[in-house]
Amino acid sequence: IFSFKNISIGDYLQLKTDSSYVFENCGNISEGKWELNKTKDSIILFCKLFYYKNDSLNKSKSPVCNPNVPFEKFSIKNNILTTDYTDFTIMLKKVE
Repeated sequence: IFSFKNISIGDYLQLKTDSSYVFENCGNISEGKWELNKTKDSIILFCKLFYYKNDSLNKSKSPVCNPNVPFEKFSIKNNILTTDYTDFTIMLKKVE
C-alpha cells in the first residue's frame, strides 16, 4: 500500500495490500507480514525471511528471524512513519 525510500541511507520499505512487506537497508533484507496495532497508530513487521546482502555473511552467520516476534515497529502520526530502532523519519507515499 505504501512505500518509502530514504536516499540518504538507502532504507526501503514496501508494504503490500496482502499484508506482506519487504524491508531493505544497507546491509540486509527482510521479508514477512505486517499489521496495524489495535490502536492503528503503529505498523508492526513480523519477519519470515532475513538475509544479508553480503552473501559470505549468510554462510558464516545464522540470521535470526521469528515470524511470531515483532521484527520492527513503525509509529504513524500525521502520515509520517518513524521508528525507535533507526534514526529516520519518512513520508508515506501511496504506490500503485
